[in-house]
This record gives sequence, structure tokens and C-alpha cells, in this order.
Amino acid sequence: MRISGKILSTLAAGLVVVSTAGPAAAQTRILNDAKRNCIIGETAAGFLDVVPGKTADTRMLRQVDRENDKRQIRYENRADRDGETPEYWGRYTANLLRGRQPRGACFQLANGEWTGVRP
Repeated sequence: MRISGKILSTLAAGLVVVSTAGPAAAQTRILNDAKRNCIIGETAAGFLDVVPGKTADTRMLRQVDRENDKRQIRYENRADRDGETPEYWGRYTANLLRGRQPRGACFQLANGEWTGVRP
């Protein structure tokens, strides 16, 4: 039985997606768990940070750094495309994300204070 090249390449592409989905899912889970436990929160500037008085482990901090790097690039791209500044788009995003936080999450208000969504 012969398998065509197209089928093999499709299967290989599927394996790549499956093999990279595991780490991405684990990264998302780490951040979501940290958010739900109010260890990591959304800042008023549109980035993630450790909530004052909480301690984040090395894995969480790595994920926060990666996510913040991605966000910085998105804010810069948006500023280049649509005007305003990256800081503007960060604050804009923070306002959008504030209403989408899971129970137990914390976020920073514009005045710098931190508050929780719902216990």
C-alpha cells in the first residue's frame, strides 16, 4: 500500500501541531491558574505582573515575561498601524481585559491599587 506525498505531508503537519500544542497549553494553564489565585494580575498598563504581597515561582515569571513581550510587540504594531502610542494601546487593552477576568483574579486600577474580581 502506497501513501501519497500529500497525505504524508498533511500527517506530518498534524504531528507538528499536536507536538507543539502541549507546551502552549501548559503555559496557558500556568498563567490562568496564577490569575485565578490572584498571584499574577493584569496591570493598568496592559501587562501582567505579580500582585503585591504574592510570590510567583520561576515558571510563572517566565510565562509572564513571554506574554508581556508578545503584548509589547502587539501594542507597538497597533500604534504603528492606527496611531496613538503603545502605552495608549496597553491601557486600552487593560480596560478590555478587566471585564474578562476569571473569578479570584486581581487587576490593577488606574490609580495603582490592586483589587479582585470576585472571590
